[in-house]
Parts: sequence; C-alpha cells; structure tokens
Amino acid sequence: MEQAALIRATAQVSVGRACMFGALGIWTLSFGFITWPVVALRMAAILTTLAVAILYYKAARAPARPHRRTEVWIMLRETLDLPEAMLQTLISQALVETFRRYSIYAAATAAGLWIVAGVLWLSGVRGGMVLESW
Repeated sequence: MEQAALIRATAQVSVGRACMFGALGIWTLSFGFITWPVVALRMAAILTTLAVAILYYKAARAPARPHRRTEVWIMLRETLDLPEAMLQTLISQALVETFRRYSIYAAATAAGLWIVAGVLWLSGVRGGMVLESW
C-alpha cells in the first residue's frame, strides 16, 4: 500500500474510533433518559451538535499540530520512511479530510435527531411513558 493511502487509512481508524466512543457516550447518556423521549432526543441532538463543532475545530487546528503528537504517527512510526516535512503535510491533510468527513456525518445525524425531537414535541409527546401493567 502506498504510504499516503496508509496514512489516510490510519487517520480513518483513529478518528473513527474516537467518534464511535463519543457516540457511545452520547447514546448511553440519552438512553438513561429514555422514559422522556423528547428530552433524550434533544440531549442527543445537542451533544451531537457539540461533537460537530469539536470535529470542525479539530479539522481547523490539524495543520498546525506537530505530526509527532498525533495518533496516526504513533500507529505508523515504524512503517513510514518519508522526510519530516512531507510527513507533516500528509498526516495533516489526512486528518483534516477525515475530521471534516466525520463532522459532516455527525451534522447529518444531529439534523435527524433535531427533526425527530421536533416532530415528537409537536405531536404532543411531553412526559414519560406510562406502564399501566405494573
């Protein structure tokens, strides 16, 4: 595999793993409020929107971050044999592309959550679920 493609694939793994842990945290917190569906969806939408902002910020800051302080470098330092300047450029570009791609995914998810929460709110779902069999 070409080294630039390897760097892009490793950036995908690194950012994807971090995003999945964030999504797991958001899901877990929202699941705790499942008896209040509108609250749970709003909370998930707010936290996912916050994740979009964080990912966009990380994409903006990626070119200024030293490549030796990235997880991509830690994962690939034994296999890369390029000059330092080229490594900085390739790793930064891969991280910028990956952070932006995941911010778009998170933005679409947040928009969907906001829409569903709004529809539920407009339809009159306000409080918790009633379990009459108990």
